[in-house]
Amino acid sequence: MIIERLNADWRWRRILLLTMMLVLLFACASKEKAASPKNLLVLVADDLGWHDLTCYGKPFVLTPNIDRLAREGIRFTQAMLTTPQCNPSRISMLTGQYPHETGAEDLHVPTPENLPMVPAYLAEVGYYSGLLKKSHLGPAGDAQFDYLSAKLDDFSTFLDGADQQPFFLWVDFIDSTSILQ
Repeated sequence: MIIERLNADWRWRRILLLTMMLVLLFACASKEKAASPKNLLVLVADDLGWHDLTCYGKPFVLTPNIDRLAREGIRFTQAMLTTPQCNPSRISMLTGQYPHETGAEDLHVPTPENLPMVPAYLAEVGYYSGLLKKSHLGPAGDAQFDYLSAKLDDFSTFLDGADQQPFFLWVDFIDSTSILQ
């Protein structure tokens, strides 16, 4: 009983955090030109719950850089995720569709061809997009990003590629401890 409840709590924390990011992406992907386009940074980490960060009230693990991003950017307090599996949830967040609608509802199923995601929509309004670290999107999903790298150290190279364009950067950590470092 206790283990079932812990597993359910973990799923809901993850669902909440990832859905908050999805809402931000689609709110910013509007075709209307903003006075000053904002850069979009999305941090995703496996097994990271919304209340694992100090900006959401967790006092035990200090995350000053993430706290600053939350303070100066947008912080979501209500959200949900469509599935607890990694690539179906990521494809769902990046398309705005439920996994069963994308055709990628099972683990390790790649993004189907001709399924537009956030980077494709943002490219239409002048954004440069990148994906750092873990992808799990498959060839059709990866192709929608202008820049791909498995290394976080390539952030400056990504910025050089963006030049003066507004950018969308999706950083996908394999585990929640790496986002806290």
